[in-house]
Amino acid sequence: MGYTAPIFISLLAMLVLRERPSRWIWAALALGGAGVGVSLWPELSATGAPGSAARIEGLLSAALSAVSYSGVVVLARHQAQRDALWSILLVQNLLPAGAGRADIRPWQPLAAGDLGPVLLMGLLATLGLLGITWAFSHIEATRAAPVEYTGFVWAGLLGLRSSARCPAPGRWPPPH
Repeated sequence: MGYTAPIFISLLAMLVLRERPSRWIWAALALGGAGVGVSLWPELSATGAPGSAARIEGLLSAALSAVSYSGVVVLARHQAQRDALWSILLVQNLLPAGAGRADIRPWQPLAAGDLGPVLLMGLLATLGLLGITWAFSHIEATRAAPVEYTGFVWAGLLGLRSSARCPAPGRWPPPH
């Protein structure tokens, strides 16, 4: 369901920012929508199976996540047209840090072995925010949204690199 986000981004950008995507953007979104439909078909066709209520709840949660993410992206595009890049990046990092302090559970110190991966995640998240904010200060959200579909390529390459797994030609898509 996360790959529905580009469709929601484009729709929200048209409604909120009055962007008008080209026919090529519409074509990319239609292809992405078809891909999402193909990947969701097995889940949606199993609605009568045991545990289907939990499956549908999970799909709806993922859809809500995609819509929420789309709202963040459209808001980032809106802010990128008005504010400086570094101001946006500062706010994007400070607000979640402040919201995290509202957690009522007792804080546990970070294990020394987890420091490197956590710092790497923070660096990658900051670079991602920097990149997307810079992109939105230069192009419309409807033009940037279909780039989300390159995540399929990156996920495949990272999966191949990290686990050296590649499905055999007769095994695509891989079984669940």
